Amino acid sequence: MNERAVLSVRSWLRWPHAEVHEIWPADGGVTLRGRLYGAELAPTARLEARPRGAAGPVVAGEVTPTDEPGFTARLAYDGLVREREAGDEWDLWLRPDADAEPVRVARILDDIADKQKILRYPAQPVAGKEAGEDGEWWARPHYTGANDLSVRVERDAPPA
Repeated sequence: MNERAVLSVRSWLRWPHAEVHEIWPADGGVTLRGRLYGAELAPTARLEARPRGAAGPVVAGEVTPTDEPGFTARLAYDGLVREREAGDEWDLWLRPDADAEPVRVARILDDIADKQKILRYPAQPVAGKEAGEDGEWWARPHYTGANDLSVRVERDAPPA
């Protein structure tokens, strides 16, 4: 039998870094638990969703420090649907302090090289007036090819 072994190595140079450990999509939003490396969380820290590839509105969520340097963050999906003209892909960032540069939220400190094909999260319906009369809107967290965390807003999408 002729077998070939393949060794792959991926590396990222990120400092500071917001590593997400748990993702809980429920109740019209997503809750994240993670750890911040290379920066300290201030009382003014916030989670930010930014439209991919375009300058546009920032939809903010709350951040609560947990065991040092951990955090819990929550983003409600209704703001993404309300600002859907800016785009349907929203990248998640953690701003450690009001005056600090934002840090990309990702999951790179594990042994899953390509999370977008393996880790799937359910879509959640976005209820209320934000959905409007043009159909039902859904939001779904997902990983990009670089293992960054994003949220996709979809119209009339079944919860896969």
